[in-house]
Amino acid sequence: MAKEFTVAGVSTLNGKLKLRFANDIALRVKVLARNGHDNIRLVELATAMTKAEAAKALAADERFADVRDVIDAFIAK
Repeated sequence: MAKEFTVAGVSTLNGKLKLRFANDIALRVKVLARNGHDNIRLVELATAMTKAEAAKALAADERFADVRDVIDAFIAK
């Protein structure tokens, strides 16, 4: 069974924007910030989802319209 996550979003590290997945939003933000990430945007998902399902949910979320190209590239993999 594939691992499921309840939090998904994006962050930037060294100028590279990537999708991020977690199960605890506060802890994930703390860890990302401590490791030098910026532009951290994470949201709670409606239900627990696999990475692929979460990426599709982010693609449908208007709050992530500006990073749609990164999400679409992840989905294509």
